[in-house]
Amino acid sequence: MLYPLLALCCAKRVVVREWSMSPTLLPDEYVLVDRLAYWFGHPQRGDIVLARHPHRPEMLLLKRVAALPGEQVRCDAAGCWPITRHGGAAGGGGVPATGRDTWEVGANEYFLVGDAADLSTDSRQFGPVARRAILGRAWLVYWPTARWRRLSGDGRTPAV
Repeated sequence: MLYPLLALCCAKRVVVREWSMSPTLLPDEYVLVDRLAYWFGHPQRGDIVLARHPHRPEMLLLKRVAALPGEQVRCDAAGCWPITRHGGAAGGGGVPATGRDTWEVGANEYFLVGDAADLSTDSRQFGPVARRAILGRAWLVYWPTARWRRLSGDGRTPAV
């Protein structure tokens, strides 16, 4: 009972400015980011996270976690998927992709992508992001009220 209150008090408010996470997040939506989410845990595949751009730390990005530390990820026109040791894709679903086709994700790094590949600047361009650059997990769209919704971490967040 204490955690939800504490998370709400420590939440960071973020305004979506671009189309890179559409249709999940749209410009001018206001999102609450749980800054306590990863104090005792780690980002999971499918989470929408707030992270600092690796080359421009003053710029904050809302992106989806596509691959975890130690994984290899393959991106093509159909999506981005972690590659198992046997050469196949791990898990289902994917995130649209452009650019380089295979990446190695190092220890304490995450591969972050936007849901709208052609509109997103993300790990496909600048590579994996260090864990320390991830500031929290997006969990609630609260404005405009007509589009209020909770964001799930399973990659199946309902579109508006």
